[in-house]
Amino acid sequence: MLTLLQIVLPIYLVKNRNILDFKVSLLYGLLFMYNRASFVSYVIYVFFLYLKNKKFNFLNFLKNIVIFLIPFSFYRLFFVINNLKTFDTNTETYQQFSWIVDYFTGGNRKYGEYFCHRIPGFIKCYLEGTLDLFSYLLIPLLISLLCLYFLFKNNKNLFYLILISTFIVYSFWSLIGWYPLRFIYYSIGNAITVLLILGYFYLNSNFFSKFLYSLPLIIYFIYLTMWNNPDPSSYIDNDILITSVITILIYVFYKFKLLKEKI
Repeated sequence: MLTLLQIVLPIYLVKNRNILDFKVSLLYGLLFMYNRASFVSYVIYVFFLYLKNKKFNFLNFLKNIVIFLIPFSFYRLFFVINNLKTFDTNTETYQQFSWIVDYFTGGNRKYGEYFCHRIPGFIKCYLEGTLDLFSYLLIPLLISLLCLYFLFKNNKNLFYLILISTFIVYSFWSLIGWYPLRFIYYSIGNAITVLLILGYFYLNSNFFSKFLYSLPLIIYFIYLTMWNNPDPSSYIDNDILITSVITILIYVFYKFKLLKEKI
């Protein structure tokens, strides 16, 4: 849920607020305390404000950064006061992001089992994982592309906000150095989820249309195996895949027929 917020929250906020203020910075600070990747979402929001207002107040940004860091500072202070040691398993065990420092300093790096601590080799690993995700979420991906096309035609502002937010989050997770599908899902997978939800409400005006829209997703997800399946070719049976594609075509034909009747 927090990774979904990283994409959605800056879009929601920039549509409803025009300034970087105490409340937003404190909210992001609390999210950062739970998941440090929330800082990326905060940066996205600041960037969106710049695009919206065409100006950047550096002093106000510094003030809000201090506010942003308050929750995490109190959290770490608790450990210091009680003489407790912290342990970050993401860094210590999986070397997430820290592998970049190790790469340039000659530290220990890992390979195999989703690890890819090479430059520029990590890009190849990430792109291969992205293709695996496309294969894993093929039917949701196809439907989300329909939704994306609808946004491009009817709401270009939201279209570009989703694309920018997704791209920044996607680029951030590319540096993690450990590439199981779930980390790639944090960006593109969540974007697909957002588009599917938007499509359900904006593309369909009656119950039958919503039913046809949901049917291929229901069929697909019922038979989809776990993402950590070692054989990507067996994510789902071909018969189920073909059935899902057919139901998508039925939905598209139905929508085209409705559009034709309106014309």
